[in-house]
Amino acid sequence: MIEAGALESVDLVFGLHMDENIETGMIGIRYGSMNASSDTLRIKIYGESCHGAYPSKGVDAIVIAAHTIIGLQSIVSRNLDARESGVITIGKINAGTAGNIVSDYVELVGTLRTLNPDVRKRMLKRIDEMVTTLPIAYGGKGEFIREEGYTALVNHERPVTIVKENAIELFGPDKVYEKDMANMGVEDFAYFIEEVPGAFFTLGCKNKLNNNCFPAHNGNFDIDEDSLVYGVMMQIMNIYNGKKYL
Repeated sequence: MIEAGALESVDLVFGLHMDENIETGMIGIRYGSMNASSDTLRIKIYGESCHGAYPSKGVDAIVIAAHTIIGLQSIVSRNLDARESGVITIGKINAGTAGNIVSDYVELVGTLRTLNPDVRKRMLKRIDEMVTTLPIAYGGKGEFIREEGYTALVNHERPVTIVKENAIELFGPDKVYEKDMANMGVEDFAYFIEEVPGAFFTLGCKNKLNNNCFPAHNGNFDIDEDSLVYGVMMQIMNIYNGKKYL
């Protein structure tokens, strides 16, 4: 959309997302980092196959992979300041052909999530160092392939304040929920506010009376459709009062 010119002559952008954690009629806001960046981590570990009864005759890629996974977790606990945010998760392992054969190859697939571009850069560097050097100590070899994902969503201060003021004006001060923590999930609206000042906020859609209380990405998730009216009202006000920013 950006490449097609969607942001040409655009001064401000406002986006919203359904929020099943807060009641219908409430607006969720956050200054600064709101959603994480993401990278897919593809790690290949190479060893040397042999019979499982004689492991000393080969190089066990599964053992190397296990130590690599543990080593990757130390990046968050030992290389990242405790006041910064980062997540490394290995969610997929492919290895081996039989229980009595030492595997010569393991593929790991995972994800990296960060809220800060500098943290992202530092963690990617350490992941690469860990994957390419640790296996050597065990007689094997490691390869790291990064697939760049979404950028982090970082709200601009003044547009967030506009959203907050509009929510207070429309619904009252008790209907604004200021989020304490960012979401480690990703959001492609981030690309818009990299190009143009703007803010992303959330629209409460929880209503226990209507059984609208299941988490997102759940088969039973549904919104309280009354929330849609609040969303339309907010966006109209954001457009109208956004002129104050200009």
